[in-house]
Amino acid sequence: MKGTARARLGIAAALIMLIAIVLSFGAAPAQKASALSSEYNGEDNTLYYFSDYYPLMTFEEMEGVEQNGYGYVYDHQYLTETDSEHDFTELVNSNYFNGFGNNCIVVIDIKSFKPDPNDLTTLFTKLSNQNCTTIFVSGTPLSEFSSQSFMSKVDYFVQDDYIRLKNFMGASLQNFFSNNIPAEDSESETATEEPEFVYPEDLWFFFDENLVPLNCYFADALELCARYPFFRIFLESIKPYLFDQDAADYDTITYEEIIDALMGANTKLWTRETSDLYTNLLDHNNLNESWVSMSTYADVLDSSARVAIGFNHLSSPFYNFLDPAQETIGEENFPVYLLEAEPYTFSDSGLSVYTEEEVCGDYDCEEDTALLELLGILYSL
Repeated sequence: MKGTARARLGIAAALIMLIAIVLSFGAAPAQKASALSSEYNGEDNTLYYFSDYYPLMTFEEMEGVEQNGYGYVYDHQYLTETDSEHDFTELVNSNYFNGFGNNCIVVIDIKSFKPDPNDLTTLFTKLSNQNCTTIFVSGTPLSEFSSQSFMSKVDYFVQDDYIRLKNFMGASLQNFFSNNIPAEDSESETATEEPEFVYPEDLWFFFDENLVPLNCYFADALELCARYPFFRIFLESIKPYLFDQDAADYDTITYEEIIDALMGANTKLWTRETSDLYTNLLDHNNLNESWVSMSTYADVLDSSARVAIGFNHLSSPFYNFLDPAQETIGEENFPVYLLEAEPYTFSDSGLSVYTEEEVCGDYDCEEDTALLELLGILYSL
């Protein structure tokens, strides 16, 4: 990959935005008479987009809706840090989703877990009673809900198949491997063959704990696949670098085989556990032995290659780990890739990052039919 620029996510800006999120989405929303986002004061003609993971549409696309006559407010909350379903239930049963103005469109975008149908009925009934146009974007197919009675209060349903996340992950890995892992020279005497890619030993990935939280860190890697879309899609995206895509059995390779191949190459998938302690997601059977202290960055310096992946905004502890690590070993030796889950705020100093827009702009990405469906709905209203 050539010519992809990196932006800088400023420390001050990141911390200011983090404080704003904490103030807007406190730990006890039920105590608020009308919670919603602090950026929304009940204005009419507003697109209110609630997401627990990342929005199906980007903020540039939301600005397009604004040009169609609607203001927009984005309400992003990570619900996966503790118990996502319990947290969502608390929001629904509180006054959090009260206080909408006239002619509002409310998008509820849930991708990190499967909500309880009873909670969805309660939520969409509240929104319907406020005369909101409702759109439910779900990472779970309707057929997998035990009851679909909530759909009587939903105006539009969109099935999100994580194409945006898959495009981001695929493009980020392409960028990383092409920039940081040299291909082996061909042994052909004519040297007409392309250099062969060989998956490296001792490769270290660092994941933001918002995406693979370790409150349930005793779960094995396969259970993490089932719980967290990010982890599952990461394995699917790195599979082509581990196996011959032309092999007859390529399409039948399992998550277990991908994990075994990563462990065989001594790949580490680090996620923050507490303070400066990180644990490797691939060997939870030896959890205590796999903890490492990152306070001196000695282990980071010794790894053959390292890369970090997350959503904007990164958790504050993870950001505070990455920024000095980049300063110590050089930003080119520790690339960071971010998917836009909230608007970026950049500065002249701070963490150097590859944004989703930058890496996806250089590779062929799959068309997101769910996005096209959602945009079609919004522009028809």
